[in-house]
Amino acid sequence: MQNSLSLKDAIFFLVSLAIACAVVVFILNDYTKTRAAEIQEQTLSAKQMNPAKNFRSLDSYIIYSPPEGWSKQDQVDHESGNNTWLALTSPDFDSPDSLIINSGIKIFITRSYDLKAQDSLTDRLNAQYPTYDYNIRPIKIGGENAMTMHEDYQGHNRFIYIANGSHLWQISIASKNLDSEQEYDLEINSFLDSIRFKD
Repeated sequence: MQNSLSLKDAIFFLVSLAIACAVVVFILNDYTKTRAAEIQEQTLSAKQMNPAKNFRSLDSYIIYSPPEGWSKQDQVDHESGNNTWLALTSPDFDSPDSLIINSGIKIFITRSYDLKAQDSLTDRLNAQYPTYDYNIRPIKIGGENAMTMHEDYQGHNRFIYIANGSHLWQISIASKNLDSEQEYDLEINSFLDSIRFKD
C-alpha cells in the first residue's frame, strides 16, 4: 500500500512538474513574442519620428504629372532612408552606365532633410562654380523658391534645387548634351510646371 502511494505521489509529482514546465515555456514564449513586437514597434516609431529619414515614397510628399509615355521608377530605402528617389525616363532613354547617355532624358528626384533649406539654396545661388557650370539663376517651382543651373561635365545635367520647408529637393535632368535636353523642353517644362508640394 505504501509503495502504491509513493508511486501515485511520484506520478502526481512528475505530471505537476510537466505542467509547470509547460506553463513556464508558454510564459517565456509569450514574453519573447511580446518583447520582439515592442522592439519592432519602437524601431518603426523611431524611423517615423526621425525627420532626417524618409521611409516612404517621395510620392507621399509631392504631386506631379510625368510626361506621357515616360517610365517611372520609385525606390524606397526601408533601411536608412538615405537612398529614396523617383526617376522618370523618356521612351528613347538609353544609358549603358550612369555616366554615359546615348539618347533621351532621365529626370531624377531626391530630397534631403535641411532645417536651413532656404539658406542652403541661397548659398548654392551665390557659390562660385567651375567653368562647366552655367546659367545659374533663381526660379520658382510649385510656388517655392528654387534655382536652376546647367553642367556640362561627363554628359549634360540640369540641376534644380527647391527649398521646401525643412527639406531641400534636387531634380536632376540628365541628357547627352544641351541640344538633346532642348528637344524635350515641352515635356520637361510641363513636368516642372505640374509640381506641387503636399502639406
